[in-house]
Amino acid sequence: MNAKTCLMSLWLAALTAPPLEAAPLHFRSGPQQAQLLELFTSEGCSSCPPADKWISRLKDDSRLWSQVVPVVFHVDYWDRLDWPDRFASPSFSQRQRDHARAWGSERVYTPGFALNGKEWRGFFGRRKIPAPPTHQPGVMTATRGSNGSWRIVYKPATSPQAHSGWTIHSALLGSGLRTEVRSGENRGRKLHHDFTVLRFKQTALKNENNYWVATLPPFAGAPQNPSRLAAAFWITRRGSLAPEQAVGGWIAKDRQTVPEQE
Repeated sequence: MNAKTCLMSLWLAALTAPPLEAAPLHFRSGPQQAQLLELFTSEGCSSCPPADKWISRLKDDSRLWSQVVPVVFHVDYWDRLDWPDRFASPSFSQRQRDHARAWGSERVYTPGFALNGKEWRGFFGRRKIPAPPTHQPGVMTATRGSNGSWRIVYKPATSPQAHSGWTIHSALLGSGLRTEVRSGENRGRKLHHDFTVLRFKQTALKNENNYWVATLPPFAGAPQNPSRLAAAFWITRRGSLAPEQAVGGWIAKDRQTVPEQE
């Protein structure tokens, strides 16, 4: 099976996969802002594996979910180098471009990091993630019901009437994913991925009795069969990419063998 055929099979499986089996879950932020750490990466980029490995270490970090929420977007603009990244999406590449424009730049690169919506180059100097800001924007919760749907509730520290609106960003994350790359810059390498965005959606929040709320449908199944799944949610002011609050957590654990791409 060639890479293009395999990629098509994965997308067809995504369309027909049933929703994930649901069990009630509840994630809650504190009043202090949790940091959203975005990594833009690609299996076709030879400079990316060290960044992938670095962000994977957050699995064992005590700050995970409570102080830092990591999400990894795979971009598609390196697919032209003879290796189609099965996790890449044009919309993820566009998200990175939108970030760059917000920073006053038209340049995108991998690996690229955004911390709380701002460009962060600390990884290249092997610096630690900065301490979370002391800003207290309010408390956010994400609750999954038995039917798999998610109820998002945000109580801002200031009056809801002071805001024109909020957007909730929801991501299904896969960890323990592996790919044996057979062509391109990483040919012959076995890559390991964690916190990889498998599903992503943005929805407007509604004001209900001084709370901002939304009900989100269940995430579709994950055909890539990660060894562990997580969900991440963050809110932004309407029209902005800078997060105001974030929350997330592990939602499933399955130690089955993860198939490699052929």
